[in-house]
Amino acid sequence: MNSQNAAIAKEYRERLITQYRRVDFRGIMQVRHMVSFEIEELYVPSRAVSGLPDYSPSVGRPYDGEGDDDATSESRMYSDELDRLNRTINDGESIELAAAFRGGRRLIVLGDPGTGKSTFAKWLALTFAAGSERVRERLGVEEDRFPILVSVAAYANAFRDKDTDSLIPLTVEEFAATCVALIHPAARKVAEHALASGAALLLLDGLDEVLNVGDRIEASRRIETFADNCHEDTRLVMTSRIAGYRLASFAGKTPHVTLTGFGREEVDQFALNWARSYERQEGKDNWETLAEERAASLTKAIHGTPQIERLASNPLLVTILALVHHQGAELPRRRVDLYKVCVEALAEHWQKGRQTAGPAVKLMLRGAPIDYRFVADTLGPI
Repeated sequence: MNSQNAAIAKEYRERLITQYRRVDFRGIMQVRHMVSFEIEELYVPSRAVSGLPDYSPSVGRPYDGEGDDDATSESRMYSDELDRLNRTINDGESIELAAAFRGGRRLIVLGDPGTGKSTFAKWLALTFAAGSERVRERLGVEEDRFPILVSVAAYANAFRDKDTDSLIPLTVEEFAATCVALIHPAARKVAEHALASGAALLLLDGLDEVLNVGDRIEASRRIETFADNCHEDTRLVMTSRIAGYRLASFAGKTPHVTLTGFGREEVDQFALNWARSYERQEGKDNWETLAEERAASLTKAIHGTPQIERLASNPLLVTILALVHHQGAELPRRRVDLYKVCVEALAEHWQKGRQTAGPAVKLMLRGAPIDYRFVADTLGPI
């Protein structure tokens, strides 16, 4: 790489870090003032196992080629298998995500909502953007790659012509280079060279977020075609929710890992990371002591009530619980009240993230508003 392209690549990495480094919770209604943290300070890898849940042909309905799949039926399909995966982890047979990453050039990361799939993709992007020394420290590999983070839903939206409802021959590498150009226009050629020479890390986030099943299958087919034909040294990581992957799964032998959430150790580490990040920002001289006290208070509140502890196995929900606790509020002990807090927070966060103006978004199902009793009944088995 000549000096000009090296300078452009450096600028791109800096801009990527600026764009993705912080997670901002101002959109969550329980947070009355700004709470913003560095992802790299907070991040705790979810527990995981190699492979993916078994698909039972006797459960759910086959895809008939029309409309979207029934996510509820698919979710039921995985419940018994996820219980097995959790038991496997409790028996000590888990795999570290860093080890799974080191295991090959291709990796598919599956998990339920909130288990940390997208956060893992961003963490990888930030790690490689920071340079080879950070990569070696965190992942145990000697690599200096050009990181590219792509939304699969955005890719699917781009290859579908809205006027004719036809497919456009837009390749994965073309769209990836466009995503880089959105961050740094001059870096498109650098991205194209990195993809062609095997020097890229391509992170494809959220296959399941392609809501139309036909487009999801098409996106998966195009991504797998790219994976089969790109430079053998190119690293590719794709994430997807479990319910939503079966109908668009890769046909080949690409390695899979399934995230199963936090155990007690991960919850405690997250609480400590959270407290240290917050107290450091407050800037008091005794911030370390205050952080230990804040973390101890949070873990006591979580582990002291079985209902709360069970919710805390989900990284997204433990984040919401930490936010509520951060505001000085006592965590609800009744399950229905816990679900109410989490649903309110998620709905408000979605509202802030998805639109900048207009009326507040209401949670609806088939035209009717969702009440909290419905939420409790639906989430109760979780």
